[in-house]
Amino acid sequence: MSLSLRKANMDDALDILKWRNDEKSIDGSFSKEKIAIPQHMEWYKKKLASDKCHMFILEEDGEKAGLVRVDQEGNVGELSIMIAPEKRGRGFGNEIMALVEKHLPEGVNALVGFVLPDNHPSRKMCLANGYNEFIAGDVTCYIKLF
Repeated sequence: MSLSLRKANMDDALDILKWRNDEKSIDGSFSKEKIAIPQHMEWYKKKLASDKCHMFILEEDGEKAGLVRVDQEGNVGELSIMIAPEKRGRGFGNEIMALVEKHLPEGVNALVGFVLPDNHPSRKMCLANGYNEFIAGDVTCYIKLF
């Protein structure tokens, strides 16, 4: 198995929407609504055009396996990871985190991720990769400085 990241492009839009609207993705998301194609396309085009958003497609042996997004605000990047339903549970976590750190946008010296309490895979992945955990009510925040 070989994992890699490449920049996301318009050809990835519908795959990302399909992954996002999957039941398990919705369970792990802060927004519990399915997203319609027009709404998604408007959001996606804005994200691709933004110099504050860095979106990558995770590939396993050349096949799409998920989305990695870093939304940058100053020197902090907010990390979001979504794995394609058919690729979940394969132990990608540590390797994804290493790839993200290798592809940090210029000027980013801290990554932060916000995770719901029931999202055990994300929590485990963050803790295993040196992120500090801060629990604030219904949200757990993970932070790592570089």
